[in-house]
Amino acid sequence: AQARVTVGRAVQVFFCDDGKTLAAACSSPEGFSQIFHGAALLFTLDLRQAETVAGCGHGAASGSGPCAGTAAAGSRGARFQRALVAELALGACRTSQVTLEQTLREAANFGRPSRSRLGSVLPMVPSLRAQQRAGADSVYFADVGVIAVLSLGRGRPRFFF
Repeated sequence: AQARVTVGRAVQVFFCDDGKTLAAACSSPEGFSQIFHGAALLFTLDLRQAETVAGCGHGAASGSGPCAGTAAAGSRGARFQRALVAELALGACRTSQVTLEQTLREAANFGRPSRSRLGSVLPMVPSLRAQQRAGADSVYFADVGVIAVLSLGRGRPRFFF
């Protein structure tokens, strides 16, 4: 059973990346906004999902896709040095009409951000940008329980381990 995301209250979520990046996000007064400017961040409700999503990368255009069914099953992806617990204040969170795999495929075709990132950080692809223009600050991928945060000020890093 998938956990439900309730709009209007803070939700604790997980995010995986390298230790230096997470330390910078935690110590910055602007949190995620300064470190990941212009990107969409993928947060999960479960640590194993965060590891899996981070391991997906942007190679989604191949074969069956790197995340096909794995995030929902909670299987382990690549191990990362650090994980971060964050608090999201979900406001205008919309349920995605497409799957996370389709969005990852779009990101692979769109190109990578200026710095090579892990799978938890996506360029602001056209489908996500359209959701943002329509007023969404985040998008919920119900098929795998992943939240793409478009307005990075909505997330506040708490601590990393």
